[in-house]
Amino acid sequence: MSGLSDTIRRCLALIPLIRKEGGISTDELARITGLPAEQIVRELGDIALMCGVPPYYPHNYIGLWMEGDRIYARYADQFHRPVKLTLEEALALSLALRAYSRSPEHPFAKAVEGIRSKVRGVMDASDRDALTTLERQVDIDLATASGVERKIATLRTAMAQNQVCHIVYFTARRHELNERNIRPYGLVEHHGHWYVVAWCERRERELPFRVDRIKEIEILNRSYDVPEDFDVVAYRRDEMYAPTDAEIEVKVRFDAEVARWIRESSPKGTVRPGPDGSVIRTFRTTAPRWVVDWVLPYGPHAEVLEPPEVRDLLREVCDEVLAAYED
Repeated sequence: MSGLSDTIRRCLALIPLIRKEGGISTDELARITGLPAEQIVRELGDIALMCGVPPYYPHNYIGLWMEGDRIYARYADQFHRPVKLTLEEALALSLALRAYSRSPEHPFAKAVEGIRSKVRGVMDASDRDALTTLERQVDIDLATASGVERKIATLRTAMAQNQVCHIVYFTARRHELNERNIRPYGLVEHHGHWYVVAWCERRERELPFRVDRIKEIEILNRSYDVPEDFDVVAYRRDEMYAPTDAEIEVKVRFDAEVARWIRESSPKGTVRPGPDGSVIRTFRTTAPRWVVDWVLPYGPHAEVLEPPEVRDLLREVCDEVLAAYED
């Protein structure tokens, strides 16, 4: 975990620097970090993909791209608007930042103090005084405040008692929130995310649910039995979700300029090389619109090859975007 933490800290420091300087060469980034240029490029791409909370995606927040040997960064338009924080928002930011400023030796201690000063600078005088008072009265333990950890604790309680849970869940492929009852069987970590494997009473089948996409959870006063042949180890596999008959196969071509990124960020076995340096990635989905939204940020670097109905859907979405700008 320390390696991942170091990577995240390094990239979060480099991205604002890249944007501030209007682009930086990979050689200069290598000199600053003391790491190979190829590693820095790979890490920045990986971290950029981690941005965003569903239903938003990385490109809604930040953009990273290369021209020649220089890396450029941009922030989403909403970050250019003047910030107006409520007292509650300012307090939440202050408490979250406090964990990094408790020790003067922390590498981000000075930067954090600068951020806290900026937070106060955009507040009204009365709210600023109230924030100072609240900071003396409120403290939290970030180690136990994680939403994912709380949900995991609730799920473990439910599993210990074999109690059904009612959840509000975000389904990424359909971009929607829905409610359902689940019978949690086990928990498994997969590629940095926690999943609860459960019987879904709505779908009437065993499914994995990503814990960070559970928005609300409640233990119901209703019991269930775990199948004798259930083994959570079966879910320790390359792909968490098994294909179903309802899914369609969508093939997308990405040109040579973004091919490396697609190869490195795509699940194993979903990408094959093209003759001209391009790659073709295969998606299996029950929600074609999800694939279209995934492809759109790549603009002219991506082309939906098949099926025809998804090509038509992409064309319709592009027409809608153009119409919005013309208005």
